[in-house]
Amino acid sequence: LEHVPGNVRICRPHVETGWGTFGCVEATIRSLGILYSGKDAPEWYIYLSGADYPIKSANKILEDLKNSPYDGYIEHRVLTGTDFVYPQDRRNPQGWKWDDWLHHCHKRYCSVRLDVHGINRYLRRSKRTYWLEHPFITKGRIPFGEDFKAYCGEVWYCANHRCAARLIDFFEADRKVANHYRTTLVPEESYPQTVLANTPGLSLSQNILRYIDWTERKS
Repeated sequence: LEHVPGNVRICRPHVETGWGTFGCVEATIRSLGILYSGKDAPEWYIYLSGADYPIKSANKILEDLKNSPYDGYIEHRVLTGTDFVYPQDRRNPQGWKWDDWLHHCHKRYCSVRLDVHGINRYLRRSKRTYWLEHPFITKGRIPFGEDFKAYCGEVWYCANHRCAARLIDFFEADRKVANHYRTTLVPEESYPQTVLANTPGLSLSQNILRYIDWTERKS
């Protein structure tokens, strides 16, 4: 770690992460807390991966964000009271978002998880997971309703300091929502979207400022 550049900060203690787990969300929010705790906190932050490559110059990106009328560029599709039709965008083809994608998201985030443990035919321990979506079962067991709706969207986004502050404060103040998402699959595609989209006063764009082409449906 002695070779880490001065503008790189390490999150300590570390957060255990894994694909599709809430650890990814918690690690992000804790990192935001570190990033925005100093006097040199940035106006904007960008959530990206090692497979992201800029297609605009740094000056162009900074200029666009500086003059932006929005607080965040984050896809946020509502999961309650909807016909679950995903809007197609010819400028950003995403072949993996088939027509029933929102149905899958509703199953992930607006259901009660039931894990059934048993013994398989090889006499080994096994587990089957069921997602119970009926309102009779979910009522009172999930944190969503008319006053706090569930949202989902692409995991990659960028947002300003107002969004960062909201995510940090909400995570510390409302453990019930976090605990619900700990039982879900790929919570990073719903937790930040839900928190920010339910916050009055934040202006959000559905445009994530990415070019993504998964028309061949390959990862």
